[in-house]
Amino acid sequence: MFKSTHIEQVCADLKVKVVRSRRKKPRGRGKIERFFRTVDQRFTHKRKNEKTEPVSLSRLESEFHEWLMSEYHQKKHKGIRTAPMVKWAEGKCLARMPESLDALDLMLQKVSRPRKMWPEGIRFKHRRYSHLLLTQAHGEEFTIRFDPRDLSSIWVYEQEGKLLCKATDADLFESEQDVSHVMERNAKAKKNLKAEIKKKNTAAKDFIASDEACKNPPVEEPAITAVRLKLRKHFHEKRIQ
Repeated sequence: MFKSTHIEQVCADLKVKVVRSRRKKPRGRGKIERFFRTVDQRFTHKRKNEKTEPVSLSRLESEFHEWLMSEYHQKKHKGIRTAPMVKWAEGKCLARMPESLDALDLMLQKVSRPRKMWPEGIRFKHRRYSHLLLTQAHGEEFTIRFDPRDLSSIWVYEQEGKLLCKATDADLFESEQDVSHVMERNAKAKKNLKAEIKKKNTAAKDFIASDEACKNPPVEEPAITAVRLKLRKHFHEKRIQ
């Protein structure tokens, strides 16, 4: 019930060790079970949800946040013998917090499996996402993070975990771009692609030539030395001379 890759990623970012409790043994998770009981008794039972007029998720989330901050945190707790907000203000036990609000936003986002950059953009949730830094990265894979409540943009990370850019929905991205700017960007990408293809073709030709030279080494022919023949003269030829 509590296992998810998102929780594991957040704990890894905060350097928190995840300890699993045993199944069907509530002793290891007594605090959270007691909190669920308190929510059920004080919050859930006071609100009715009819089939004809169901409560929306956003309204339920807003009401729960208001109840948590204005009622639960302000009421005296039997275990700590004071209100949770007063106990938190004492500062005796501070939780491990992220370094900044931006880091907190990244932790609240979910991590998806690596996605490939296609010519039309990164495909995710039946949408296309693009950015100027991604136009020349066709075929490469990136790790993305996203907010399920707002899919208008995603955060793109390199394989080393470094943030590359914030890609927006391709439909919104193209509508905000000037036509001349888009044509200039496409021409530049085409030029770089041609140069890369030419470079690879040259390297392939050199490799084939070197491979053929290794398979068929030149055969050295033996040197031919001239042999001078000495003719034998007969006795009558000597007399004539």
